Amino acid sequence: MQGRRRGPAREVWRSGRQAVAYTGRARKLLKRAAAAPDIRVREPYSMSSPAPDPQSAPRVDLVSGGLCCAASESALLSSLTRHVPGVIYQFRLFADGRACFPFASRGLWDVFEVHPEQVQDDASAVFARVHPDDLAAVWAAIETSARTMQPWDQEYRLQLPRQGLRWGHGRAQPQRLQDGSVLWHGFISDTSERKQAQARAHQLAYFDALTGLPNRHGLHERVVQALAAMRRHGKWGALLVVDLDNFRQINDARGYSVGDHLLGQLAARMGGELRADDVLARLGGDEFVVLAAPLAADADAAARAARALADKLRELVARPCEIDGAQYAGSASIGITLFPKGEETVQDLLREADIAMHRAKDAGRNRVAFFAAAMQAEVEDRLALEQDLRRALEHGGIDVHVQSQFDASGREIGGELLLRWVDARRGPVSPARFIPLAEETGLIVALGDLVLRRACQALARLQAAGQRMQLSVNVSPRQFRHEDFVARVYELLYEAGADAAGLVLEVTESLLIDDWEATLVRMQELASLGVRFSIDDFGTGYSSLAYLKRLPLHELKIDRSFTAGIPDDANDVAIVQLILAVAGHMGLHVVAEGVETSAQAAFLQGSGCPGLQGFLFARPQPMEPWLDCRLTAQPQGPA
Repeated sequence: MQGRRRGPAREVWRSGRQAVAYTGRARKLLKRAAAAPDIRVREPYSMSSPAPDPQSAPRVDLVSGGLCCAASESALLSSLTRHVPGVIYQFRLFADGRACFPFASRGLWDVFEVHPEQVQDDASAVFARVHPDDLAAVWAAIETSARTMQPWDQEYRLQLPRQGLRWGHGRAQPQRLQDGSVLWHGFISDTSERKQAQARAHQLAYFDALTGLPNRHGLHERVVQALAAMRRHGKWGALLVVDLDNFRQINDARGYSVGDHLLGQLAARMGGELRADDVLARLGGDEFVVLAAPLAADADAAARAARALADKLRELVARPCEIDGAQYAGSASIGITLFPKGEETVQDLLREADIAMHRAKDAGRNRVAFFAAAMQAEVEDRLALEQDLRRALEHGGIDVHVQSQFDASGREIGGELLLRWVDARRGPVSPARFIPLAEETGLIVALGDLVLRRACQALARLQAAGQRMQLSVNVSPRQFRHEDFVARVYELLYEAGADAAGLVLEVTESLLIDDWEATLVRMQELASLGVRFSIDDFGTGYSSLAYLKRLPLHELKIDRSFTAGIPDDANDVAIVQLILAVAGHMGLHVVAEGVETSAQAAFLQGSGCPGLQGFLFARPQPMEPWLDCRLTAQPQGPA
């Protein structure tokens, strides 16, 4: 220890007591050293006492704690600095601006990749490791601490030759010396792992894992900032919701891996075309959001700019993406809302843009729509309608009517069950309005179950009375694909005691487009029970003759749009005659819907149409009166 400067060591122990407290191991070392017989204990001086001049100290003297034995002091200090992670140090700043580290533990190399001997006289090697963007803040904090004598506490980044980017956190207590310099006694720790954990948590909380784009939480902050900026500067911005059309079909057909690759490519493609200030976010699934602000100083110009951006995004989505040698192209429906219009919130803007996007989808997809106040009123009315429909279902407010069907001779052969809803406040609500809503919200499953139950019960009563009539029930695609649909039909038939041959399930051609094989299997299961199937609105949808060969069909229904044009419209006449010819060759029954005039009926009867349904013959009637009338009639043979 001879020849070494011992003043720094004395000072580091006095202010290092706080650093010692970081580890129980260090406290144990302190206790052992204090109990050693060859160590002389001296009274420590307080921070308010006159500080000794470190340069005048002739030997190592750890004052705080009273340790005087040089050998024990050296051994204790060496053990302490070896076991405490981080750097125990003294940093001295002279009045002329020079700085050095009179003492630094071996941890200086671990944290800064600098040896303690390199900075005993000049601290520049340590400060050269501080990230350039943080260096000014570090020095400002040092100068403030020197001026106020308040503790120094700073976190900063480091750029190290071997370890790369790291984080350090320093704390130190300043002491002004007699020569006017300031000596800090402190501790520096490596906080890189904690900062990396914080960064990972932030990434998970605010960014989408698949695309790396901001998620809903990350977007929220950006929109809040944009709203404030647009209000402050009198500018206009726009929020665009971009929803990919029919993306689910790619997932279903090619798997989620292909879908994920496609989303990643589209995210990169769209992000590359946006301005530096714009934000692209992914809210989940196939829905993206673009925040474009500022766009213009007035609403009209901003709307034009937003529309141009939306058209560019649609063009980008339409370009094929190559994945595993195959190309995938799609389209997008985009909703736009401008801001600021008033005191709207982030949630308001997202809701408005989403409403506009759904309007674009309803208009045929691959379109752009702007939000308008009328849309909000429409959405609120739709929500209220949904709530009223739920209540009507729960409290028996939905009624079932029957419209009779007849053969060419005018004999009644059955009936189609139809839903009717008369709301106490709204009055009669059209099926054209509440059926699509029920389909979209999932209420169609409960509605369909209601009609099926009533049909099975009515069939059982008719069959018991000797009336062999068929009852037709419309089945929506969503209801048909419900996991327990087959079991539910069987259960209702069994409970009612009805012969399944009298039940006709009417399905639309759209059911046959998606998941054809599963649809075929389910229809075959039901047909094996005796249930018969009818294709409703035949000729208006998919209309592939291929499925007529494979499906267990009983009947085709000619859509009323074709019936309305006969016998005057040559095209409608040709279509009706073609349907009748195909059905005749395949042994399928046919019912023409919407027969309202004698001329229509005469043409259909003359063309050999076996079934007729429409206002000319009978209007829909409430089910109970219709049923009571048939139960009292003379028994019929099979329809």
